[in-house]
Amino acid sequence: MSTSERERVARLAGITGEALARWLKAEPVAAAVPTGFAGDVFEASGPIVPNSWLKHDPPELRAQVFAPANVSAWLKEREGADAICVSLNSPGGHVAAAMEIRTMLQSVAAAGTRVDVHAAGAAQSAAVFVALAYGGGGRLTAGDGAIFMVHEASAIAAGRAGQLRSAARGLETVNKAQAVLLAPILGKKEDEVQAMLTEETWWTAAEAVDAGLVSEIVKGVPVAGPEDPDEPDAASADEFMAQAFAAGALSVIPTLAEAA
Repeated sequence: MSTSERERVARLAGITGEALARWLKAEPVAAAVPTGFAGDVFEASGPIVPNSWLKHDPPELRAQVFAPANVSAWLKEREGADAICVSLNSPGGHVAAAMEIRTMLQSVAAAGTRVDVHAAGAAQSAAVFVALAYGGGGRLTAGDGAIFMVHEASAIAAGRAGQLRSAARGLETVNKAQAVLLAPILGKKEDEVQAMLTEETWWTAAEAVDAGLVSEIVKGVPVAGPEDPDEPDAASADEFMAQAFAAGALSVIPTLAEAA
């Protein structure tokens, strides 16, 4: 991908190519769980992508995202567990994939497993759906440096006028689904939440507690994960994320990294 192509995609995504590379090359946040928690931990780190993207090369970039298939396989190995925890650090991504993960976790909770979610880093955009998937007596907690964000859905569309209108209606449906989900949690009316989405609303961990989004700020206990693959170079990181964004696999590319 040429420099001009990367710049064009970066403008569409609202992020610089350098910032995108920094997100992908950043030191991973270790899984962190509430003090005293005893269940197994799933490390949900990176952008959320649909299952089809797990087939994409290179493998070292696949390892920096997560999809419903990853969560499903992990849950099957822990069927009937008393408790599990999701350690979340994600800028968001594919909305339908995030909702599928949310449904999986809620199904496990309905079957009697306590499901806790701990925001170890970012819980933004579509990742908020995963953050709010706790149940079975579980809760959403956050590290003191966690950052939360909600906003309207976004997409790239092309075609006839009718197709563009249909795409816009689809985005409005996603926005309404977000408002329906968030309104009772935040103690607000749906139109008030819609205004928050339009404005794009950010919370620190402390502000998220005050807003009713998070139960408590807790210190985490690091949990060792598998060794990380070799870091990709900036060009391949740009290439992978640009392709994902252009194909619609990612509805959001992280903007927080730009300020890092």
